[in-house]
Amino acid sequence: MNRIISHFLAFIAILPVVSASAEDLRAKAEVFFEQHCYDCHDPDMEKGGLDLFSLSDDLSDPETTRLWVRIHDRVRDGEMPPPKKKQPAAAEREAFLAELSEIITTEQDRFARESGRAMKRRLNRKEYENTLRDLLDLPHIELAQMLPRDGEVHGFAKVGEALDVSHVQMEAYLDAAEFALRSALDFPAEKPDAVTKRYYAREQQRLSAYAPTFLWDRYWLALDDLTINKEVSWNRKAAKTGGADDPERREMESVAIFRGAYQPFLYRFNQVSTPVEGRYRVRLKARSVLRQTDLAEHDGKPRFRPTLDPTGERVFPEPVADRIYPGKRPELHPIQPEGRKRLKFCP
Repeated sequence: MNRIISHFLAFIAILPVVSASAEDLRAKAEVFFEQHCYDCHDPDMEKGGLDLFSLSDDLSDPETTRLWVRIHDRVRDGEMPPPKKKQPAAAEREAFLAELSEIITTEQDRFARESGRAMKRRLNRKEYENTLRDLLDLPHIELAQMLPRDGEVHGFAKVGEALDVSHVQMEAYLDAAEFALRSALDFPAEKPDAVTKRYYAREQQRLSAYAPTFLWDRYWLALDDLTINKEVSWNRKAAKTGGADDPERREMESVAIFRGAYQPFLYRFNQVSTPVEGRYRVRLKARSVLRQTDLAEHDGKPRFRPTLDPTGERVFPEPVADRIYPGKRPELHPIQPEGRKRLKFCP
């Protein structure tokens, strides 16, 4: 049964191409070719690589249509017959071009009405993967790497001319479909009971591994509501959280990460795990905060890299105080302690 269904899924990728030909195309062009073209474009001469005797009249073939359009354009521009050869009368040339143009245009219009302007094609491997994801409700299944590489035209893998079908591809599509079906049917006999678990940022070892933060960078701060927990932020040995023993404090604890768009940060909740495959509802509680840091010139041996002020003198700014505000920016006024007293947060 699975094999039958997998055959059906594989044929999702295959669509037929309608073939048609203009029956009177050769008859309309035969007289003109006989008088002006066959001397140079027969099987013996075949000038320019064109043999008119073997030229097909099946305009459903893009390559054949391209050759007929090329013939039309060369005759219209006076390139064929060559200037040294006997030229057809103007009326004869115009009649030939009108008949040839009408046949090609009519055939292309008919093909566009029946099959659309673009060539019907199979799904490429990424489209086939997405189709099975939607059909079988497997949003994360990976099938593209199981299928042969698709042909490309100008860097695009969605052009019908490059998406051929071979027995190797058919076998690969069948294998991918069977793998997808087995994945869709692989579920526990009984639905597990729903369980709600809550995880806290300060209890995630991989997320709190950056503490203590560096005095200058200050990109990781432990907050209790909107108050900086100095002990946790700068003391490596301090307990990161009150845990279950202090539930009131636990609900107020958070981790503030200050990183710019060009400084990516990996938020890793290492305690989160999914025991079985399925859908999980995840809710994240977060908020935005602003940090203001007061800087003062260092009056002793500098611990940080110096900068240059407008006068060209080397100064040593040092962070002396941090304040946290809600995400909506208030009017911030720098606080300058009297006497420029430095506040030392590190142990």
